[in-house]
Amino acid sequence: MTSKERFKIATRAMLSDVFDSDSIDEGLAFSLDIIMGALEGEAGAYWMLSAKRDRIFPVSSKCPADITNMSMRIGTGIAGAVVSSQESVLIPDSSSSIITPLPEDYLGL
Repeated sequence: MTSKERFKIATRAMLSDVFDSDSIDEGLAFSLDIIMGALEGEAGAYWMLSAKRDRIFPVSSKCPADITNMSMRIGTGIAGAVVSSQESVLIPDSSSSIITPLPEDYLGL
């Protein structure tokens, strides 16, 4: 199956599941599962920008660690770097990432 075909199948499944969801949280969780399946990902998260536009926090995640109460400064970590650059990125192996945040960049862990 080509990546374009996987994308079409995932998009249809997401639209259907999100439409049938009882809440935005449920819809986000369903769509994240579908995206992770299509990309064969082990972990993923949707991040939201704070009202002050200085931090991001996860609104839906499927990760080995619980990041529910975490927030990060813009430009910190992989997600913060994506927000800062406004460029999407797919990291095949995050354990080898060169983005190493400092402890003071995180809240809630």
